[in-house]
Amino acid sequence: MQSNFLTQYYYLWSVALLVPFWALILYKKRSGWEEIVYIGMLAGAGAMFFDRYVSFRDYWHPQTIFDLYNFESFLYGFFYGGISAKIFEFAAKTDYAPTRPPNPLLLTVVILANAVIFVAMRIVFHLNSVENFVVMLMTTSALLVLIRRDLYKVCAFSGLLILAFNACWYWIILLIYPDAFKDIWSPAIQKGPQLLKIPVLEHWFILAVGCSGSMVYKVMAGSRIAPPEQAEADKEPLRAGRLILRYAGRFAVPIIALGIVLFRMIVFGTTPIHMKKLAAFFM
Repeated sequence: MQSNFLTQYYYLWSVALLVPFWALILYKKRSGWEEIVYIGMLAGAGAMFFDRYVSFRDYWHPQTIFDLYNFESFLYGFFYGGISAKIFEFAAKTDYAPTRPPNPLLLTVVILANAVIFVAMRIVFHLNSVENFVVMLMTTSALLVLIRRDLYKVCAFSGLLILAFNACWYWIILLIYPDAFKDIWSPAIQKGPQLLKIPVLEHWFILAVGCSGSMVYKVMAGSRIAPPEQAEADKEPLRAGRLILRYAGRFAVPIIALGIVLFRMIVFGTTPIHMKKLAAFFM
């Protein structure tokens, strides 16, 4: 096993490697900062929940700084979510701008549908947590493309771009910590098929993240390709008061989602979620 530092702080330092590229996208696409932060918060809340209560049990076992609050999971979701939201626009040198505030009702429906899909796949097919996650996000991506067929290129190319970026990220990790998969991932994942020295399931997972992460906000906010003059105008700084008025309430759903996850952790700790009981709740 590698040094204790690499193992103990793997999740934290590996996520830190994402920051430069995330910051570059935020700088280049600063007119779309709302989408970057919105999807980041939503993905961060989801990552905290799924890591703590599902994937830490059957997929991988990274150590976290705080035993209960896996803050690194939030950072992973926040940075990867933000990157996936704008990676296509960054590469294609185009801008999508919202035409309305994100629809909270539609997003809530999508989140609940994801929960139902995840629980159903878990109970019926007995897949591991990440396999379930891939099916859930791919299904979400397909549904969003049906709603906004003009975004199919954004969905497809975002998935492929984030897939390439993720491979580069893992190669850097393996240069620093060659035994990362051996020490931290579960034996079943280690024995599974690999591509480019990375478990194939990891490729599928990040492909699903890229496809869905690029779509959610655009569908919720009715985003369209912005004329160059609008994109430049949106880059102009706004005063704090105008920002508060303009964006008040827009982040309600991600904030509520994060609050629910933290509430669950505070009240119930690491008590596992029983899928059959959760399924009964929806029936």
